Amino acid sequence: MVTILDASIAEALERTNNQNLSSFLTEVSTANDKLIALEEQAFAYVFENKLTEAVNVLFGDEYQEQKGIYAQGIEKFSVAINGEVNRSISNAEQYIQIKAIIIIVVLSIFTAFIFYLTRRIQNWEVNLENRNIELEKKKNELEIFSYSMSHDLKAPLKSIQGFSKRIDKYIDKERFEDIKEMNSHVISNAVKLDKLVDDIMGIIKAEKINDLVEEVDFSLIAENISTDISSLDNIHGVEFTADFGHKIEVSCHRQSLYQVLTNLVSNAVKYAKSDIEDAFVKLETSMNEHNILKITVSDNGIGISEDMHDRVFSMFFRESSTVSFGTGLGLYLVKKQIENMNGTITFSSDKNGSIFSILLPVVPIEH
Repeated sequence: MVTILDASIAEALERTNNQNLSSFLTEVSTANDKLIALEEQAFAYVFENKLTEAVNVLFGDEYQEQKGIYAQGIEKFSVAINGEVNRSISNAEQYIQIKAIIIIVVLSIFTAFIFYLTRRIQNWEVNLENRNIELEKKKNELEIFSYSMSHDLKAPLKSIQGFSKRIDKYIDKERFEDIKEMNSHVISNAVKLDKLVDDIMGIIKAEKINDLVEEVDFSLIAENISTDISSLDNIHGVEFTADFGHKIEVSCHRQSLYQVLTNLVSNAVKYAKSDIEDAFVKLETSMNEHNILKITVSDNGIGISEDMHDRVFSMFFRESSTVSFGTGLGLYLVKKQIENMNGTITFSSDKNGSIFSILLPVVPIEH
């Protein structure tokens, strides 16, 4: 028992880094050594049959004193050991907590990264899908464009070719009146062809808007439009008016806006009713607090059939060969130019006329 106790105390002294615990163990060890020495002395007295001396040693003051020191040392040692254990447990818990926090933080960062990566992939997929849709749309438009071009370009060219051959024959026969009539057909088809080429070039230019953002003089635009439409056959009897309700000067893509408004007003004049006396085309503007310019072109013309409304801005749209003029590219070009200026265009139409409405972001000019 003594050997085991000594070994245990020695091992505890070797392992502990607590100075208080070490001092307790030293006290216990010293007291234990003294108690052992006194007990050995008492056993020696017993062997010598000196029982009185043995009793005096075991119940003497020194033995009791060392026994008390030993007991107090053991009690202090137990308290210290419990403290060491509690501190070790606390340190272990803190270590586990820190590890857990680190793991949670790492997992949170990893989760956030996975979420971010997933969102980026989703956005990329959406963008890719939108691009595919846009490419498919462009492909379909190109197919329609190619097919229509092959027809619309060939038709006036064949007419010119046919009338030219007839003119050549009439020249030999000196049929000058017939030549004059044939030549008017040649000129008419040449004009159609020229208009078609102009519209095609307009679409190509509209794909990449490059006109400058400049101050817009709407009064000058209205004056120029009046001049441009003065040569149209239907202008006689159609009153064109302009009312600019916005009170501040603005800037935008001036040339594109001029082409859009000229196209819309020209269409309204072309499709005016011939059997009324008060035919009109109105160009009006207003501005809201968000610097959005609203432009409307309204008329009381023949209107557009309701079953054709979803095709109005399509390429080569013509409601009817008997009532339609031009190449069928005008409104397609108008929509393309407005969208390139970050604007929108809508319309309403019935047998009482049509209203085209444009919402266009502009830059106010302060002087």
